[in-house]
Amino acid sequence: MGHMTLVGKPIPPLDHEPHQFGAPPGIAVDFNALKSWDGTSNPWWTSRPTISPITVVVHTNGAGGEGNYQSAINWGNASKNNTKAHYNLNRDVPTKNVPSGRRGIANSTPYAEEVARGVRDSSFWTLAVETADRGSNNGGGTDLGDFLYNHDELLARLLAYESIVWGFPLAVPTDWVNPGVVTHTSPWDGVFTIYKGKSCPGTTKKDRVLRGDILARANEIKFAWTVGSSTPPPPELSGDDMKRSWPNRIDSRNNAFHDRLDADEERSVWISSASVGMDNPDVVTINVTAIPRTEKQGWLAVWPGGPFDPSKGQITTVNFEGSNIASQMTVPVDGNGNIMLKSNRDCDFVIDITGIYW
Repeated sequence: MGHMTLVGKPIPPLDHEPHQFGAPPGIAVDFNALKSWDGTSNPWWTSRPTISPITVVVHTNGAGGEGNYQSAINWGNASKNNTKAHYNLNRDVPTKNVPSGRRGIANSTPYAEEVARGVRDSSFWTLAVETADRGSNNGGGTDLGDFLYNHDELLARLLAYESIVWGFPLAVPTDWVNPGVVTHTSPWDGVFTIYKGKSCPGTTKKDRVLRGDILARANEIKFAWTVGSSTPPPPELSGDDMKRSWPNRIDSRNNAFHDRLDADEERSVWISSASVGMDNPDVVTINVTAIPRTEKQGWLAVWPGGPFDPSKGQITTVNFEGSNIASQMTVPVDGNGNIMLKSNRDCDFVIDITGIYW
């Protein structure tokens, strides 16, 4: 059930507003450690796609022969295929090596899972954290010991820090496509797979993240940094309560699953992909903003599902002419948790989910 040793410890002051290029106290920032393999001296991260992470995947070691400093050889190696996590707590000096708004190389998802759930590879929407342990293993064995040094505390700090930056909850999600904190291969073995098929043993560390004191400490730190009190907050809501507290937004300008809507394209948007631990709702109340890419008059249509058919009377439209227009609407959701979008002009869109009904 975890060691419960972190909650109530002194919380270090945070001397800056959290951002994707920063790191919490005790973790260094070194974005120049990973160089490009294209023959230039550019830092590796500058060539990476931008992402908006919603989930942190904590790796608990699974690289054979690399011992306490797993993947250490990768930090100085410019090879294209080496693992490159956002945070490397297993360096001599725990370091953030990739900005959290850029795609790393560590987490990936089987293609069959992506197709089945209608999502992109998880590296487009997750942060990767490497931790050290007392052994080395590539998928065999069940436990390689507890966190080394003060890495448990540093993990809690970085979770709190990135949660402030990106807004994901400090809780274990009830579905792997939802926001939160998980460990690699647990609780979804076979979904989050490390690059080249490696897996991470380490039940002690996984238990401390998923069922022990790590998330409780992260919530305590986040509360102190954002509210200014050293009094530990109550645990963040989870399960059925958490799914009603999460502010949901789908923004095509900065989203792992959706980009700009082309003129006359019919787009299925899976509402449940933006929510936490939620069964498919029957109806949602949403605020839809059309962001046109033309000065011409146009419209953005929203309807429950199926082909675009104005005769059915279930279509709600947002009319625009060169400027962003928002409209609040209530829309039924189809049996797969989707709503449909279509515009007669190229446009981006933002969907804010303000109400959910079952």
